[in-house]
Amino acid sequence: MLKFAIRYGMLMFAGLVVFFLLMYLLGLSDVVELRYFNLVIQLGVLWLAMRAWLRDQPGHFDNYSEGVAFSLVCSGIGAGAFGIFMTLFLYGNQSLMASIKAHTPPVLADHLNPGMVGVFTFSEAVVAALIGGYVLIRVIEARYYRSV
Repeated sequence: MLKFAIRYGMLMFAGLVVFFLLMYLLGLSDVVELRYFNLVIQLGVLWLAMRAWLRDQPGHFDNYSEGVAFSLVCSGIGAGAFGIFMTLFLYGNQSLMASIKAHTPPVLADHLNPGMVGVFTFSEAVVAALIGGYVLIRVIEARYYRSV
């Protein structure tokens, strides 16, 4: 399981970084709503990772907790690395950090720093992995049993 999680976690990290840098180069990095596309990247990579893992070890379809744990490990690697990347990037780019603060409610904006942005980015991914991992394992299971 770990070799799949590492491989696809790094793929997730690469996808998130490429998307962010593309938006940055296009001048869209301050549009905070674009972060929802991170969910699309994350779930797409999780779909590929779970299918590859379950093809390699087909007996794991009935174990939802193992599927969710797999999605957490995979997302933890990818989103954790991306959270660190964002923290370092925002320390070096104070204008983007100021833009993020401007889009944040005032109660939180006063205490927001690059480290917190990285933690929030990671936290969003963990929640998405919990919910998305459960849904994806159910969908993959249904498709597998329908084709057998």
